[in-house]
Amino acid sequence: MRELTIELLVKKHNLLEEIEDMSGYSSRICLDDYYLEEHEMIILCNELENTYEGFSFEVVPVFGGFAQDLLITNRKKKTEYDAIPKTKKRGDVFKALHEKHSTITSAMFSANLNEAITEKEYESQIEFYDFLMNQIRD
Repeated sequence: MRELTIELLVKKHNLLEEIEDMSGYSSRICLDDYYLEEHEMIILCNELENTYEGFSFEVVPVFGGFAQDLLITNRKKKTEYDAIPKTKKRGDVFKALHEKHSTITSAMFSANLNEAITEKEYESQIEFYDFLMNQIRD
């Protein structure tokens, strides 16, 4: 495995573009070519946070801990998002999907069904699954 540096993140993984083009409050960079020990994660994230003010960085496990992603969070956008009322739960999406289409998706087995979501996120998920179901039926 190769050593991961800020320079490598900027050049190979387009870190600056990820930060500038972030549509939501967070984004991820796949770190499949690297494995960072805990102390390396802390050092890298501290260096990134000192370099890019207004953003937080965290190396998070994916695929049951067999891989890692760099999670980038825009603190201002996250604060704004957190202020939006969360009126639905992630599980409400799957309940509505089951009621409407009499189907269950495997996504519900890996999703946090108690996660609070906004009305807009709920509607977006329903539209997405409606689109998928219509594609399957056509």
